Amino acid sequence: MSSPLWKVPAIAIAGVHVVSGNCNAQETGSAEWFRQVWAEASNWKPDQPLHIRVVSHHEFYVEEAEVAALRAKVGNSKSGRDYSILQRMEWERAHPAIDWTTDIATDGERFRYATSDVADRNGLQFALGRDTDWLIENGMLRIAPRDIEDPQYGVRNYINTADQIVRMVIWAGLGTAPSGQNAPGAVRLTTAGWEGEALGADGKPVSLLQGRVAQSGSPSIRGMTIERSMLANPAWRDSVPLGRCEYAGWTTDETVGRFIVNELNWTDAKGRTVQTTRLEFLRPISVQEFERLLAVPTEGGVDAWGYTADFQSVQDVRPGHLDQKSRDNGSWVDVPLSVPVVELSWRDRWYAWLVPLALASAGVGLAWRLRHVGRGSQPYGR
Repeated sequence: MSSPLWKVPAIAIAGVHVVSGNCNAQETGSAEWFRQVWAEASNWKPDQPLHIRVVSHHEFYVEEAEVAALRAKVGNSKSGRDYSILQRMEWERAHPAIDWTTDIATDGERFRYATSDVADRNGLQFALGRDTDWLIENGMLRIAPRDIEDPQYGVRNYINTADQIVRMVIWAGLGTAPSGQNAPGAVRLTTAGWEGEALGADGKPVSLLQGRVAQSGSPSIRGMTIERSMLANPAWRDSVPLGRCEYAGWTTDETVGRFIVNELNWTDAKGRTVQTTRLEFLRPISVQEFERLLAVPTEGGVDAWGYTADFQSVQDVRPGHLDQKSRDNGSWVDVPLSVPVVELSWRDRWYAWLVPLALASAGVGLAWRLRHVGRGSQPYGR
C-alpha cells in the first residue's frame, strides 16, 4: 500500500562549485556511498514476485514547416530513410497525444512484460523465464531459449525494456541493468545539491543523476532524494525528446519498505513536457501467479492481466524444435523457418521509439539516441 504522492521541487545544480573534499567514506553523497547504493540497486531482488503497473501519456510536437520541407525532399519516393521519417512524422501529426498502460512482473531475475495497444499500433508482450523466453510481436509468437548463440534470433535482448521500469520506480535509475556494463563514476556534492555520473563501458559519462541529501521525512533512497537524470552529453540531451527526466513524485510503499518513485516527467530542450509516466500500483503476487504469467501462451488465451495472446504464426528456435507454423484457412501448417528474422519497420514497433529507455536506467543512456531496442540498433525513423 502507498501513501499520498509527494511532489519534489527541482533544485538547479549546474554552475555551482564543488565543496572541498572532506567527506568520510560513509557520508551520504560521497563516492563510497554512491558505489554502495549502486551495487545494492544492481543486485536487488524482491522478497516475492512483484506486479508493477504504470500509465504513460506522450505528446508529439511536430512542426508543420519541417514536415512540408521533408515532404518536398521525398517527392514521389516510397523508400529510403527520409521517406520513413516522413511517415513517422505524419503519424505523429495524426496522433498528437497518446496513452498506454504497461504491466511488469518480476522476481528480480525473470520478467513478464505487456503493454496495451495505442492508436493503431499493437502492444508488446514477452516473458523472460529461467530457461525459455517468448515474445508476441506483429502477429507472431516466438519461443526461444534463454541463451542463444545469435541473440538477434532470441528474446533476451528485451530485458532492459522491462527492467528499466522496475529500476525507475524502485531505484530512481540507480544501478546497472541486467545486460548493461555501466558503473558509478565521479560525484559532486555541492552547496546546492548532489550529482553522480553513470559511466558507459568505455569509462566515459553516459548519464547524470542529480539530487540532494534528504531532509528528515523527505523522499529518499538511502538518504538521497534523486530529483532528475539526463544524458551526459549536452548535444545529445538537447537533440532527443526524452533527454531529461524529473523524478517528480514519490510515495511510501510497504512492500519495498521505503519511498519509491510515483511520477516521472520527461522534458525536451524547450522545456516542454513530452511524456509523463505514473505508477498505478505496485503489489506482491504469489509465485504460482508469476509462473502462470511466464508460461508460453496458447492462441487466443487471456492472461491474469487481461492481455490476449493474438498471433497467426509461431516460430520456435529452441534446440530440438527449430520450426515455424502459420494459420492457413483455420488450420496450423508448417512453413519454412524465417531466419534470419526480418527487421520490423517503425510502424510495427511503435514502442521502440516511445519507451524511454534513455533515462529510466542509466545503463542504457544512449538507447534513445541509437534506438537500441529488441534485436539491435534501430536508427531513428525506421
